[in-house]
Parts: sequence; C-alpha cells; structure tokens
Amino acid sequence: MTANEATNQVVKPEFKVSAADFVAWCPAELSLSEVQNLLSKHQLMLPVLGSWWQSKQTESLLKWSSLENETLANLIGWNWPHFCDSTHGSWINWLLGAHVKLADGTQAKSGSSVTKSVAGFEAHKLLVGSRGTLLTPELLILRVIPIIALKIPEIKIEQPQIQEKLHLVHKVKKSQFNQMVNQNLGSLVCHNRSNSTLWHHNIDVNQMVRSDGDSIITLDYSEAQVGFASATQSALNRAKSILDPDNLLGKKGLYP
Repeated sequence: MTANEATNQVVKPEFKVSAADFVAWCPAELSLSEVQNLLSKHQLMLPVLGSWWQSKQTESLLKWSSLENETLANLIGWNWPHFCDSTHGSWINWLLGAHVKLADGTQAKSGSSVTKSVAGFEAHKLLVGSRGTLLTPELLILRVIPIIALKIPEIKIEQPQIQEKLHLVHKVKKSQFNQMVNQNLGSLVCHNRSNSTLWHHNIDVNQMVRSDGDSIITLDYSEAQVGFASATQSALNRAKSILDPDNLLGKKGLYP
C-alpha cells in the first residue's frame, strides 16, 4: 500500500467480474450466497459448498453449511474454514487485492487484479483472520474458478443423523489430529484429515478437549483468545501498533 493510494473520497463499490481472467470484484458487504449467484451467471464460483451446488455427494455437508448468509467481510475476517479448503485453498489464497478503510477512516487500496502479481506489499492479506481489527474491507478482489472445476475432498462423517447447522469449527495441528478426533467424538460430526479440521455440534467450548496451537471459530463469533505461534503473534501485534495504535477497531480475542 503506497501513500498515493490513500484517499478520503468515498466511492460505493460495485460487483463486477472478468470471466476470462477468473477474477471478481465483490463488495465486502455481500453475502456468500449473493456472490455465488452473481458468479453463477458466468459459470464461475468461489470454491465453497452451498445450496447452489446440489448433488448426493454433498447432501450431508450442505445441511450443515453455515456460511451462505455470512458476508464476505466476516468470512475473510475470521478466516472461516470450509469443506473445500483442502482442495482449493482458502480465503488468503483467493484474495488478490482490496479496497479498505483504515482505523482513522482513510480509504486505501492494496493488491492487484492480476492473479500472479507479486509486486508491492500485500496489505490486503492482513484482512484474513484479523477479525476486522486492522482494516475494514469495502471491496474484495477475488480469484474464482469455473463451476465444473470444483473438487470436493473426502470428509469423514461421524454423525450423519445431525440435521442442524454446525456451530463450531476446530482447527488443530496435524500431529494432534488423531488425538483430538478420539477425545471429542461425543460432539464431533465430521472431520477432514487433509487440513486437520473438525466440525462440531452442540458443544460448550469450555468443555471440549483442546490442543496447543489450535483455533476455534463459533457461529456467534466468540471473541475467545486464539493461540498463535510466537512469530505470528509478534507480527500481528506489530501490525496492530501501526494500523490501529489507538485500538479503535477492538481486539476481538487476538491480542494479549
């Protein structure tokens, strides 16, 4: 992000897509289902399962999906895990650039609409997982895929009888995956070994078995403290001190 990219001029973002380049410009306030419906007109999608993707292979996964009505700002800000991130990557892999608002209200741009661009500091990547504590997204430039290219990973289902949406996602280290599966079977509905992710239903976070360096996201966007590696926490603290030294955007469980 450069100084000449910052501006106080307010321009309302609009959705647009370049089908040839597999790039979409999406207002951050749009829900995932709204974006998917707009992309489907061009035979494109974000590789996240939802009601727009109907097949027997995903029937159980679809009834548990809790992402469709969430805004892109929330999904990216909380780096929400999804059923296809082991086959297509996740939000940080798709985010090419963004128009953002700084804590003091200044608007700025970061990144590029070119899929393979590597020039400049990628400040927009700070949106992913920072829960809106560093920058406020207004327009997100996203890499998308053809609908026919979606690859659905193998998800191990433990409780197919569950009908309600899942309310908790547990990300663990690969070395601790088996242990966490065995110790949380009572509430565990499904899991994906390839990205060490467990989906739970009807469990109290304070009662579940945790592991070092894991992370949890709940549908109520709990602000419980997340454990990071020391280098990651140090980088996050530094970014906070630079972008929001007065803590105008809050901590949301990410900072000591």
